[in-house]
Amino acid sequence: MAYGVIVESRIQATNIDALNRTAQAEVDVAGGGLISLAESGTQGNEVWTATAPASETVGDLWIAYNPAEHLTVVNGKMFAGLSADPRDYTNIANRPFDCFKPKVGDEIDVLIKKFTPKEHRIALSVKDINK
Repeated sequence: MAYGVIVESRIQATNIDALNRTAQAEVDVAGGGLISLAESGTQGNEVWTATAPASETVGDLWIAYNPAEHLTVVNGKMFAGLSADPRDYTNIANRPFDCFKPKVGDEIDVLIKKFTPKEHRIALSVKDINK
C-alpha cells in the first residue's frame, strides 16, 4: 500500500478559513493526497465531494490533511488503535475529512513516493498558482 503523509510546515490555510473545506470521497484518500472538489448539491450541506484531479489544472487542486483519527475498517466496522503503523494516515472512504487549498508561498512536505507521475507533476506546479 502507498502511504501519504503531509507536514504543513507553513500554510496560509492555518489562518484563512476560506482555504479549508470538509470533503468526502468514495475511495480512501491518503494524507497529502491531491483532490478536486465539487459542491455536494444539497442545500445546507457543507461537505464537498472529493475526486481525483481530472486534469493538470492546478487552480482546482486541494490537498487532504492527515486524518485526526487512525481508523481501521474490519468487516465494515471502524475501529481505532488497531494499526501500529505510524505511516497509516488514510482518510477512509465515505467519511468526512479536512482538506485545504494550497497557495503560493506555502511550505508543505509530502511523502513523494505516494504520488503517481501525473500527481507529482501537479504538485510541482503548485508554485504557479495565482501568479
